[in-house]
Amino acid sequence: MKGLFYSLIVVIFLVIACKKEDEVSTPSEEIQLTEILNTVAGSSQAIKDFKTMSFKVEGISYEYEQDIPTLPSPLVSNKYIYECFSNLSARKLKMDYSYCEFNHPAYYETTGPNIFISDKVGSTSDQYIWKSYYFNDVAPFSLFSTELEAHLKIQMMSNPLQLLKIIQSKNKDNVSTKNLVLSFNHDKYTNIAFEVYFDKTTKLPIKVSTDEVDFLQGNVKYEVVFKNWTKVNGVQFPTTLEHYHNKNLLRKETLSNIKVNPVFSDSFFNPEVVKDPIPYDEAQAKIGIYNSQFLMRWNAWNIGWPEPVNDGAVDLGAMDLKQFKLEPQYVSPTVKIIGRPDNRLWNVAIKTAGGLYLVDTPLNQDWTRSLIDAAKKAFNENNIKGIISTHCHHDHFAGIREGLTETSNVYIAEEGVSFLNKVAATDHSLNKDKFALNPKKPVVHPVKDVTVLENGRIQIHRLNPKKTTATPHAADMVIVYLPEEEVVIQADQLWSGTFMSVWKGYTPRGFTEKAKVEIKNNAQYLLDYIKEKNLKVSKIISQHGGLGSVQDLYTITNSK
Repeated sequence: MKGLFYSLIVVIFLVIACKKEDEVSTPSEEIQLTEILNTVAGSSQAIKDFKTMSFKVEGISYEYEQDIPTLPSPLVSNKYIYECFSNLSARKLKMDYSYCEFNHPAYYETTGPNIFISDKVGSTSDQYIWKSYYFNDVAPFSLFSTELEAHLKIQMMSNPLQLLKIIQSKNKDNVSTKNLVLSFNHDKYTNIAFEVYFDKTTKLPIKVSTDEVDFLQGNVKYEVVFKNWTKVNGVQFPTTLEHYHNKNLLRKETLSNIKVNPVFSDSFFNPEVVKDPIPYDEAQAKIGIYNSQFLMRWNAWNIGWPEPVNDGAVDLGAMDLKQFKLEPQYVSPTVKIIGRPDNRLWNVAIKTAGGLYLVDTPLNQDWTRSLIDAAKKAFNENNIKGIISTHCHHDHFAGIREGLTETSNVYIAEEGVSFLNKVAATDHSLNKDKFALNPKKPVVHPVKDVTVLENGRIQIHRLNPKKTTATPHAADMVIVYLPEEEVVIQADQLWSGTFMSVWKGYTPRGFTEKAKVEIKNNAQYLLDYIKEKNLKVSKIISQHGGLGSVQDLYTITNSK
């Protein structure tokens, strides 16, 4: 009996050992790449043979940073429809938009842009930025490197067939996933990793994930989730795409009319001929790679990424702007509007005895640096005493970290203080900006009512009228009042300057009635405050539209 007992014990141990060995050799959380390729396309060779694709996209964009008191959060940025054509083996892409609906800052509908990309050259045309809609400026224009690379990266992440082709080219077919994930690096910037996740049961890709760096939020996670797969000519492909930015849904897209290996002519992806070609710039291309979601969020507003963003800012008051159809932008010897005439992301520099104050740090670190350098040159002054932020929307605030390399003093509405401190403390290790190399704590000056600087030379007003039925553009709005010049500097409460031509109907398209309601509401909020505080104002500077008369405010509000 003892011999039988010991024999049974040995058999049990052998069974357990074999089971453990099997578990090690074929882990339950792994799938062979060949299984994935067979499930998606029928065979490994089929994936290699896929060269081109096309599909129709209907999408909706959301925005989480743009808190607008009159609209629910998350804010619906826009809705859009376009046809997408791509070469899966080359850097070739074409997007033809047939419909775009924009909900803020001014509601309108348009056909949208035509976008062509062939490797390092790209173009966009038709209704591709606000001025092409309002002013009918629809001629083809070069895509700068940032936009070009952002488009290519996002379309790659949106196409599981292209992702599998890349994974297949970098691995043997018999490679296994690790914890149901396959990783690869971007060919252009090898320190950027992409991870494709798979479903154990269906063996289909679930999502692709990568790290990016946001100008405000620092290191962030960007993911595209694949849902509702369908079979097209024997190939599995998702019909729903969800784009996430730090787990916030930024875009949801529905795909239809999916075609695999459509035939395109040799010239199909060739960019249109442009008047002023913009050369490819590796440094700016890097911004497009590392910040693709920020660029696409920006483009969702159809304001257009104002290329190039690393140079070109000047003292606009010293320029003859007739060729750009702009009115003179001269304010005074000590107040200068700084920007570039072909975009509307300007700021204002104010000269005092001890240095300069800058109103707003727009867009990103590069453009804010150009504005700072231009302001210093315009006044022959190197000392920046402080930054005044009108509000925390990214088109006015996303360069704040660059501003902090010049001065620690930031004047901001009390509602924006926590966001400012968060932005200053974010981790930018993926692609370090100058502030990350020499970080310091901002010296925050919360504006609760009126903050007076330089013995009354500059007044910063927390825009909060007590007697009004109107609402602000954002919850943290401030304006700058300069009594000597009788000037108010503001952003987004009043669309004056260039935009008065639109309001008065002098352009091919005017504001829609829905847009006029919002624009008038914002203008009324500003006017109510000016009247309540009895400010003597003759001119108003709009950070997007430029210098205008106070009469613009009365015109929009139908007031006297």
